[in-house]
Amino acid sequence: VPVQFLKLPQILRGRTPAQVLVFDDRRVVDEAMAAKRPIVFVTAHLGNWEVLGGLAPTLGVPITSVVRPVDNPLLDAEIRRLRERYGQKIIEKAGAGLPLARALKQGQNVAMLIDQHAGRRGVRVPFFHADASTFTLAAELARRFDALYVPVFTRVVGPTEVRGWVGAAIACDPSVPPDEGAWRMAVLFP
Repeated sequence: VPVQFLKLPQILRGRTPAQVLVFDDRRVVDEAMAAKRPIVFVTAHLGNWEVLGGLAPTLGVPITSVVRPVDNPLLDAEIRRLRERYGQKIIEKAGAGLPLARALKQGQNVAMLIDQHAGRRGVRVPFFHADASTFTLAAELARRFDALYVPVFTRVVGPTEVRGWVGAAIACDPSVPPDEGAWRMAVLFP
């Protein structure tokens, strides 16, 4: 967990959420929300994903995020409290598929870190000129619930500011089999 996220309550005493998490362009998100279309946000362990998830609801983008509990139960409880403090809903990684499907069915946005090794259960995608195994759950959910599949990243630009980047939505192709569609979406992820 990035230290900047742990200090977020102190940072927000002197700055607004929009001053801490600054988006260059979030048109894709605003258009999807205006159309009441759910979004599957995908990101990676880059920049400050915790500030992104924590503050998105305060900036009008409610999300339900998948998390892996921290091994220390006391630290896990504190981090969970911080994650939920500003409106982020949490689903634990183990068994997340059904709760995520329910959230999307209800029109909620979901967020997942997809840069984790999936072993034999994943699909092989090119990563720095080598094959890497990645999970396809995010792409499969976007396809099944006709949600937008939107990459987002952050870049820390100072001790009290994180810049957000929202990529173009990656559409599923309903004319291909679901497993191939999920593979294509994973490969298209920038």
